[in-house]
Amino acid sequence: GMKFIISKIKMRTVTLNLAERLQLIQAAPAARVLAAMASPGRTVAMMRVTWLARRTGLRAAARAFGGPLRTFARIAPDPAWTPWSRTVPGMIPAAAPRRGAVTLLPGCVMDQGFGPVHAAAASLLSASGFDVNVPRGPLCCGALHAHVGDAATASDLLAKLAAALPESDALIVDAAGCGSHLKEARGPMERWRGRTFDVLEWLDAHGLRAAPRASAPPIRVAYQDPCHLRHGQRVIDAPRRLLRAAPGVELVELGEPDRCCGSAGVYNVSQPELAAIQLARKVELVRAAAPDVLATANPGCALQLAAGLRDAGLDIPVRHVVEVLAAANACPPPGAGAASVR
Repeated sequence: GMKFIISKIKMRTVTLNLAERLQLIQAAPAARVLAAMASPGRTVAMMRVTWLARRTGLRAAARAFGGPLRTFARIAPDPAWTPWSRTVPGMIPAAAPRRGAVTLLPGCVMDQGFGPVHAAAASLLSASGFDVNVPRGPLCCGALHAHVGDAATASDLLAKLAAALPESDALIVDAAGCGSHLKEARGPMERWRGRTFDVLEWLDAHGLRAAPRASAPPIRVAYQDPCHLRHGQRVIDAPRRLLRAAPGVELVELGEPDRCCGSAGVYNVSQPELAAIQLARKVELVRAAAPDVLATANPGCALQLAAGLRDAGLDIPVRHVVEVLAAANACPPPGAGAASVR
């Protein structure tokens, strides 16, 4: 098979048989792919394969395949080589008068595929007076495994997550699907019951205290409600209040805000044709709103929407709400730019 040797300074050399990995993904249903990513080591390895695929043309080649591989290639993130949680201190201190301490969930795909979102969330929390504990990830909560009915793996991942989380006032989540799952979790996560919050829910309730940017350029931002946030957690108004209050931001409402984008956990992988119907309607709603930026609050939605907008020829970047807020409030994420979901 085809072999690539990846070497990084101060890292050991890793040999990856990409042809065999691609064949595995092509043949495996979503549940088996998720099972392969149920450990931190395998999660990092798969993200590094994705990193390599984007830089060697393999991602484009993979689109020629049918089935899950084609879908994965279309919506895959542009991950970092190293998970974000391994690049920052285990505790980011409050940058304003201290009001408490929170723990930020690193997650699995989020930690390596959306590090800038974590950076923006941590920056906003710190600027608002909270110490931010960052456990070393990736740490999967098992949400996607639960979505496909793999209860055993989901339960095992929850137990490992519970053991890794340091005690604090609250568990903060910046991925709506994970937050919805964790708010309903019992067993080893029982101690976090009633203390698990979406980052937008927390900032709205406690007040975003970041300093506004001196001369924020005006920007039209449309907000897309992730189903797991709107329906699963009933967090509807908080993101809108935060965006309306952000300097220079004009919030543009999308039509049919309760409509799913088609991501729905792994629905866009298991049922791509039906998911495409949902996505096509969402893209037309975005086109009608004509925003400069489309904001959302879930990685699956971000990847799905970015793919749909790209396929429709619309040059509208997709960002997490916290990225928009951090930029508008002169609160740049430490050592990171905007998350790439194009």
